[in-house]
Amino acid sequence: MHRDGDNATAARQAWGETVPAEAADARRDRPLVSIGLPVYNGERFLRETLEALLTQEFNDYELLISDNASTDGTEAIAREFAERYPRISYQRNAENLGAARNFELLVERARGTYFIWASAHDLLAPTFLSKCVEIMDSRPSVILCYCHTRFIDAEGKAFMLQRAPDTRGLGRHARYKAALWHLPCYAIYGLHRTATLRQAMPILGTLGMDFIMLTELALLGEFALIPEPLFGLRLLVEKSGDWRGYFHRLSVTLTWWNPPLLAWRYVALHLSRVCRHSTGPGDEVYLVAAGLVRSVYMAAGFLVGLAGSTLFPGLYRRLARCHYGVRQR
Repeated sequence: MHRDGDNATAARQAWGETVPAEAADARRDRPLVSIGLPVYNGERFLRETLEALLTQEFNDYELLISDNASTDGTEAIAREFAERYPRISYQRNAENLGAARNFELLVERARGTYFIWASAHDLLAPTFLSKCVEIMDSRPSVILCYCHTRFIDAEGKAFMLQRAPDTRGLGRHARYKAALWHLPCYAIYGLHRTATLRQAMPILGTLGMDFIMLTELALLGEFALIPEPLFGLRLLVEKSGDWRGYFHRLSVTLTWWNPPLLAWRYVALHLSRVCRHSTGPGDEVYLVAAGLVRSVYMAAGFLVGLAGSTLFPGLYRRLARCHYGVRQR
């Protein structure tokens, strides 16, 4: 317990945060949080990610790891941590079930009032969970809490900041519009109310499943923003345009003829999912009209990006590096 507290203190100092005078054990009891970590061949950054999670100053949580039949050293690392820390539970799938199902399994296993997905290569600041739980405890209408995102490179150095909106106090249509046009897909890695998140199940193994879930959740409650960059999203710019790898994670075979079908399926699924929560004919018309514009725009962007990365891979990666302003190994 004390060793974990020392690690949390050091980690907070590394993120440039102020270390409180009171001991971690003096905090009030909080609802249990379930952290779900889906992973497939994540040995490169998994150890660093797990160490960051274990330095959270909020310590009333369980950490569930779902290994999607990795073929690298992921299993050995996960089992090592599970043996050292009783709060960690490791489960390995007998075969690769696809990213969507692996994400969903963790929500099904979660026992906590709150739930958060943790990517096997990203980092959370030590105060992330405590600040999110504090907001959600005090405001029942909030179903998702997140923060600004800072992109980090392979060495963990920050190079870009992505901001997100706060939808507290907004009506359903205003929340939906904000999610459509202003919410980054990374917000899915915020802290959810488990019961509400399960209303957005099943998780779709399709293009843009994170965006579809966020727009659906926006109709169910408010999203709260912590205006601090407490989430480090690891972005390897040199992998920009790796669509084949992306669709492999979704268990979708990318061929020359199916991108238009995938784009159309994305539009159709987006509209069908948000319409599950319509309150009447007028509301449904608004959801379809607004969602159609945005989903067609995103589907078109997918087709353009896929074509550009396939026909001009070198130029595509150069443009990505210029956009993010970083060159990575």
